[in-house]
Amino acid sequence: MVAQVSPILSTRGAVSHGGGSGNSLQFPDASSPVPHHAYQSLYSLPAPDASPSSSLKAPLYSVAIDPSYTLLAACAADGSVHIYQRINSQEKQDAWTWYSTIKECSEPVWRAAWAPCDFGYMLATSSFDSKKVRVFETILFSSADQNAPPASVSDHKKHWVVRNSFEEHLSWLITDLKFAPRHLCGRLVLAMCSVEGHILMFEADDYKENNENLKRWSKLVCLNLNSNLSSLDFSMSTRNHVLLSVGSNREEFSDSTLHKTCLRVFGVSYQNDRTQGQKSIGLKSLDDHNLTIRTPVNQVAFGPSCGRSFGLLAVATSNMLIFRYRDSVFESPIVLSLPVGMTDGNAFWTLSWNVTGTMFSAATTNGRVFTWASNNGKNWKLVASKLF
Repeated sequence: MVAQVSPILSTRGAVSHGGGSGNSLQFPDASSPVPHHAYQSLYSLPAPDASPSSSLKAPLYSVAIDPSYTLLAACAADGSVHIYQRINSQEKQDAWTWYSTIKECSEPVWRAAWAPCDFGYMLATSSFDSKKVRVFETILFSSADQNAPPASVSDHKKHWVVRNSFEEHLSWLITDLKFAPRHLCGRLVLAMCSVEGHILMFEADDYKENNENLKRWSKLVCLNLNSNLSSLDFSMSTRNHVLLSVGSNREEFSDSTLHKTCLRVFGVSYQNDRTQGQKSIGLKSLDDHNLTIRTPVNQVAFGPSCGRSFGLLAVATSNMLIFRYRDSVFESPIVLSLPVGMTDGNAFWTLSWNVTGTMFSAATTNGRVFTWASNNGKNWKLVASKLF
């Protein structure tokens, strides 16, 4: 039994179009579309096999792949988060098998985000209709621990504990969340945005592996942008300053000192005053005419840099937009063209990059998926499309 996930999208590897061997990435020829079956491994997830009656019948709202590209978290409407593991063998290439299920929420789970690899297997989730953000961590039981689970399921990666739910900090519905890159400050920082227009950032106090310090978090940022926020994302490049992009899907930001736009990008800086024991994160808005977008933004995503001197930012609106930037200076957006009638007026809802930042896929609200490829970040060609 499989569950077809659409228009949810997460594409971390290059699309393979048959042939080849080993773990090499295969990029499609831009002159010919990728066969439709190339998408199947991304959209068919097996049902949890803990028992014959456990089937993946609840709708999935989003998926997230961890930075090591080995685990996938699928957020379900029944409050479950299903974890899948990537399998690479001679028999199966890039297949996903059910690994474990987190069932700590009574509300539908809307978003999930993995922490950087340096902090181990750690996952943050936000619920659709409650003001909670839960941080889960895997734990390792010793053989002498009386609380250890049965030996038949003693793999520590299958056991998740709730470290924090931020109930005392949150008064708004959280629409998206992301962990900051490790090179921002070397600490565990979680950012989130709300439907009421708030950007929040928290830092884990004195984090150490396999302890309970994740119960203590310091609030570093609480900024109100006076708009309904839909998505946020950090740039991951180490060659440029860390940037934070934020999108609104309802109305333009109402700050009269800035251009009316549904997209904002901030430069992020971390300050730690050890003499006074105060920590904070500074957000400096980039007042750039090229970032002006009048249509609602459903998702923003920075592309992996892979050592390039420039960065890429993809924005899902009524059209797909690509921004190139260097040293926090953005070029005019590239509007990706499509054949007439391909979207039928449906907006782009979600998107995901591959590991090299040379290819990305985006899905529209009617379940059609498009994939573009480019080597220089300027000339993007449509290489595949399919209606699910």
